[in-house]
Amino acid sequence: MTGDRVNGLVDGASGEWYVKFDMFHLAVDQGLPVTRVISRFTLQRLLAEACERIGGMDVLVNEATVVSFEDAPAGSGPGATVWAATADGRRFEGDLLIGADGIWSKVRTSLFGPAPATYSDYTCYTGIADFTPPDIDLVGYRVFLGHGKYFVSSDVGDGKMQWYGFHKEPAGGEDTPGGRKARLLDIFGEWTDQVTDLVRATPEADVLRRDIWDRPPIMAWAEGRVALLGDSAHAMQPNLGQGGCMAIEDGYQLANDLTDAVAAARAGKVEQSGLAGLGAALAGLFGGSGVADDAPPSSSSSSPHTTPPTTFAFDAEAVLKRYQASRIPRAAAIHGLARMAAVMASTYKAYLGEGLGPLEALTRLRIPHPGRLGGYVAINAAMPSMLAWVLGGNKGALRAEDRPLACRAFDKPAGFDEADFPALLADDAALLHRSRATWFLTPVNVAGANADSAALDAAGPGTPAVLAAAARIALPDGAVEVGPAAGGEAAVAAGFGGDIVLGSGGDVIITGPGVAPRHLAVRPAPNGGGGWVAADLGSGLPAWVDGRRVPAGGSLPLRPGDRIELGALAIDAKGAPVAPAWCVKAVHEGVVAVRAGGDGWGAPRRAEVEAAKRKRGTAPPSASREPVAA
Repeated sequence: MTGDRVNGLVDGASGEWYVKFDMFHLAVDQGLPVTRVISRFTLQRLLAEACERIGGMDVLVNEATVVSFEDAPAGSGPGATVWAATADGRRFEGDLLIGADGIWSKVRTSLFGPAPATYSDYTCYTGIADFTPPDIDLVGYRVFLGHGKYFVSSDVGDGKMQWYGFHKEPAGGEDTPGGRKARLLDIFGEWTDQVTDLVRATPEADVLRRDIWDRPPIMAWAEGRVALLGDSAHAMQPNLGQGGCMAIEDGYQLANDLTDAVAAARAGKVEQSGLAGLGAALAGLFGGSGVADDAPPSSSSSSPHTTPPTTFAFDAEAVLKRYQASRIPRAAAIHGLARMAAVMASTYKAYLGEGLGPLEALTRLRIPHPGRLGGYVAINAAMPSMLAWVLGGNKGALRAEDRPLACRAFDKPAGFDEADFPALLADDAALLHRSRATWFLTPVNVAGANADSAALDAAGPGTPAVLAAAARIALPDGAVEVGPAAGGEAAVAAGFGGDIVLGSGGDVIITGPGVAPRHLAVRPAPNGGGGWVAADLGSGLPAWVDGRRVPAGGSLPLRPGDRIELGALAIDAKGAPVAPAWCVKAVHEGVVAVRAGGDGWGAPRRAEVEAAKRKRGTAPPSASREPVAA
């Protein structure tokens, strides 16, 4: 379940929130269950089992790709049938043929002739990782926005995260063998670690790639006793997660229309002997082969499908016309919204200068891009009503007997009280500090520090190289624990009140030109505030947090992903920082507990740092520490 948490759009480079969505109340206020995410393979299995439960174990036929069909002449009336021919020469007879055989549908081509699909200009990498984000209890899914690329992550349950990385490029591209993760890290490597950690946590063999295509909406899905359903009728881009949902809505509408037609025919006692059974010739219900890959093969796959000798006639052509009239407007509208979402996600620019080639250096000035500000206003104004319609626009078709009972009573946020929704949506800091996470300082551009992808893939449970192999999170050598995400007074009360001093002679060693022995301190936010701050220690030398100078004698708030540098900033020809630095990293407390309960903790715990401080009085503790190798 993801709809019981905060969801929304974030800046891909920084990880900062752009727009948050309340998907929870958009659903429950309409009497609907909140958004769930289910594995495609699990859904296929459930549907296959339901078909077998209703129609018998031989109702699904493997290796029966429909390649052509013969329909009775128009106007033949009740009792007419349609024949479908499969690639292996078999023929199946039924009252209807429903082509649910995907974007490259052979049934669609036979009905309406060949037509090219439309390339979206984006290729998509995807994977599922054993991974626990630091704010998993509060956030269900994120869309990371960028220019010419975007990234989506979603909790799919059982300690797994599914992700999609979209990149603008021509169709048909290929990666070198074993090089997909390297390509992804080349594309997204400068983005927030919420993206890069997820990519690194995915085994190379589990990273897939496909080009994204769709088809323009068509205003006819049915002809005679043949109709289209799902991607064969309205293949759409995945940016709203509605491709499979629209197919399910199609199936529900068609089932209702058929049920009504059969009931009316039965009530009229119009009997036809030998008429083929309703739905006997479903084409590719689970794709071109007609069944999910992991479903068991049918015991009767080599024999023609037989049907009851007696059924009740109905006007199949009229049923399919009603079905398409009910579904075309909504499917076409959501198809258009999915295309719009792709444009919005991939044309986002945080700062003036992005995408301007030689003028990219302007981004260092952090001047907000006008499009970002305008988009923020427009999205906040339009998104709630749009999402409400996407979620509940079809609820009028949902029959009373099909509504889940008391969904409002059972669908509740699991990670926080429902009354906290407004505060978490309005206040980014509140959301950050409510996470059940521990913060660390991790070295960057420091000799010997590493947490590379290959090391993470190779590590197994119990390997000291990994913080928690089960959750696939690694820390570089020398990572230092800061304390709980709540920071502030809560951290002080929990025993994390002391400074962590950064400098050439501090708790965290940073050397280089213009670095003082006691240069900067990371400490709980003062004066009742939450979180952590980087505080200047009066050395008179500059210190920087994510490119912002810490005020002399003052402080700046910290957030995960921030980069702390001391002395003069050093950048390469492209403007990327190259000096040794330390970054703030958040790790979910459940992951920390897994590692801490195993064979010990690699990085120095704050308790050890504080004990050393007390023992030495005001002198800084020794910089020696056990590294966490990765």
